[in-house]
Amino acid sequence: MNTTVTFGGQDRRYNLTSAILIYEDGNQNAAATVHKVTVDGRSDRPNLMPGKPLTMATLEGLLATLTNRVATNGGFIDDRILSMGMNRLLWFCPASRQRIWFKPSNQGDDPKGVLKAANGKFAWHPPLLFHARPKSLSVWALINNHRPKINTQLWRAPYWNLGEGHMCLGNLELPAVAPENIAGFERAFFHSAFTHSSEGRLTCFKGGHNALWDHLTKRKTAPKAAFWAGALVRDNRTIEALLAKS
Repeated sequence: MNTTVTFGGQDRRYNLTSAILIYEDGNQNAAATVHKVTVDGRSDRPNLMPGKPLTMATLEGLLATLTNRVATNGGFIDDRILSMGMNRLLWFCPASRQRIWFKPSNQGDDPKGVLKAANGKFAWHPPLLFHARPKSLSVWALINNHRPKINTQLWRAPYWNLGEGHMCLGNLELPAVAPENIAGFERAFFHSAFTHSSEGRLTCFKGGHNALWDHLTKRKTAPKAAFWAGALVRDNRTIEALLAKS
């Protein structure tokens, strides 16, 4: 049985060779079986053959095949990606100078109007580590502006709307977790308006969070690692520890 389907904007002919059946018990438990598919030569109707339990080896082989054949980006892997898996993507974002947006939900968070003045202005941003999962985005800071290693120390990203690194999304919609959507995740973060502080100390910079961003909007030259090391708050994890819990 031949079927024409569209993947990644291209029409290709595929033969139906197997099927996966999923069984659920109503209590969030599930099982799956894999079945070969044969085709009746006279009617061209597919028939399911007896199935076998779906194993991790079978699943990994299937994922490898699908990634190779139907990837919308041709299988290209962005060199900023550090780790990826099912519904998980970790990547490095170099330091940059781009706009930052503030919309304090509590007037007491901006008593001197510093953030109001900084709203929408270009600012220097530290190197960042992004961790995306379905409907979830976490962000940490780094001090060195190069691809990190497994034992690289994490630092708190000096932004509002983050609690233990996790971004408070509000009504923000995130794209699907896929390598080709890295730019979409970064836009969702950098283009959002930071409204409130979700955790304690965000920076060691004199004057705190507001003074830091006031400085970063007025600074003429890109900060170096020594500046970030003195301005950021050290997290108690490395990238390895982060991955161990993801």
